[in-house]
Formats: sequence, C-alpha cells, structure tokens
Amino acid sequence: MNTKYTNSFIFLIFLIFFAFLLHWIQWKIQKEDIHLDVELNKSIAEYFYIFSFSIMSGLLLFFGFEKFNYIFAYFLQNSYLAQVLTSTIIVSFSLLYAAYLQDIIENLFDIRIKINEWKNILGYFSGRICVIIIVFLILYYSK
Repeated sequence: MNTKYTNSFIFLIFLIFFAFLLHWIQWKIQKEDIHLDVELNKSIAEYFYIFSFSIMSGLLLFFGFEKFNYIFAYFLQNSYLAQVLTSTIIVSFSLLYAAYLQDIIENLFDIRIKINEWKNILGYFSGRICVIIIVFLILYYSK
C-alpha cells in the first residue's frame, strides 16, 4: 500500500481514537462521580473551550492536513473539494474534542461553563497565537 494512503488512514485512526479516548474519560468521570477539590477560576474556564478548540484545530491542520488531504484528493479527483472536505473533518473533530474537554472540566470541577461570544473571540485568538508560536518553534528548531 502506498505510504501516503497509510499516513492518511493512520491520521484518521488517530482522530477517531482520540475522540473515543475523550469519550471514555468523560464516561469514567461521570460513572465514578469523580470531582477534584480544587478551586478553578470560572472565568478562566470560560475561555478554555474555544482556546482548546483553536489550539487543537490549528495543530491538527498543521500536522495532518497534507497527510489526510491526499486520500480525498485521490478519490474526489478535485483538489479544492478535497481541501474543503479535509479541513471540515479536522475542524469538526477539533470541535468535538473541545466539547468533550468542556464536559470533562465541568464534571471534574463541578462547575458550569457559560459560553460567551466575546470570551470565545479572545480565547480563539489566544489559542491561535499559541499555535503560531508552537509551529514557529517547531520549524525553527527542526532545521
């Protein structure tokens, strides 16, 4: 089998495995009724949802887009459609991960995170700045 296909399937398996892992963690926390006796600042937690989405989608797109895009470009025979489909799938998984992380945090710390659009904007840009710094450091030190 072609290495590019193999990398695409490995990336897809990773996306699915990570979703199942987060689902299992959430289920385990709810089933065992696990709570941490640590005081978490609720306003910081409100930024975390979109911040984690921003970082996960940015890193997954950076590290996996080309690998994952190959298989769709091959089957669809249209690179533009393949890019749209690839980015949609990756961003959708990132949103799923962020939702699981929000549920995990809410259950662990016994708080309810209120989603606020202005905090989402700030959290998203903060996450993207972190992604840019991480990618820059990876590219700079990988030379």
